Amino acid sequence: MHDHRDVLGHLSLLSLLVPGTHNSACYKKIDLSNIADIITENTITQDVDVWGQLVYGIRYISLQTSYYASKKKRGPVDEMNFYINNDMIRIRPLLPVLADIRKFLEISQHEIVFLDFHRFPVGMKSLTHHKTLIDLIEKEFGDIAYPRPEYFLKVPTLDMVWKENKRLIIFYGEEPRFSKASDILWEPLHRFSGRKQTVTGLYHYIEDIMARSEQITLTKGLWSIMAHLTPDPLAFFSHPEQISLRSIAENSNRNISDWFVKYWWKNTSIISTDFFLNTNVVNMAVNTNIYKGITMEKDLPTIQYDAQDKGGMIVEEGVPSGNKMY
Repeated sequence: MHDHRDVLGHLSLLSLLVPGTHNSACYKKIDLSNIADIITENTITQDVDVWGQLVYGIRYISLQTSYYASKKKRGPVDEMNFYINNDMIRIRPLLPVLADIRKFLEISQHEIVFLDFHRFPVGMKSLTHHKTLIDLIEKEFGDIAYPRPEYFLKVPTLDMVWKENKRLIIFYGEEPRFSKASDILWEPLHRFSGRKQTVTGLYHYIEDIMARSEQITLTKGLWSIMAHLTPDPLAFFSHPEQISLRSIAENSNRNISDWFVKYWWKNTSIISTDFFLNTNVVNMAVNTNIYKGITMEKDLPTIQYDAQDKGGMIVEEGVPSGNKMY
């Protein structure tokens, strides 16, 4: 972003298209000869670790955080026991992921990152758990996190973020009471997830959201569209060797790239995908934001999506033709 600061600096964060990943820290090397690993593969949503995602250009990181108390001893809540989950499945410790984000922000110097602690599926039973996690977040990021705005639409411009050198935006929780515990925690990010099982169903869900995108921005501020498929639970667990998040992502991502390039690139806030390397969301975001920087004078995005435009053909298999509008 900073490479194009002369063009982008006046843009509000609300105006940006931000490329993101769904369950960003759910990556792991899998041994497909092991049935346990085959089941585990169905909780893996990314090929690249969080550091690699940031280097590739991803700027929205989403984490499900859980707490696993020590079975050997009882005591106060320990930050070493925070883990990344995919729903009820434990994936990896939280601390190294936070360290990677910190390292990237220190090395990159000017890049802006959005970090979303959006769910707490296991063990976060009390305010003490959340207080310990929030203390950890403040310790790790307190000097580089941009403070929560007084009003959810009163978000800074890129120039303001760069001037303050507070380049991390942190969303926290599923309800505002937790985020109010710290000035560096923004209110929960509204995430639109249709949990669709077919490419056609996903298309129509996103189409409906995008038809209301102006209203969503004005009432929610920053928001994210979960542009990924959710497999049928019964088939998912009955035949884990036949169905994986990777396989359905390979089919849906080629469509997702085409849809957003053709119809929705101007109006999306944050787009989150599985296995993002199969998409062009990073390049699309760069081109979109440069276009907006050149053409927009107002802070809020100009919504140009026509709800009556049903778009192009939905392709269940095969690669649709790319027809860029920018």
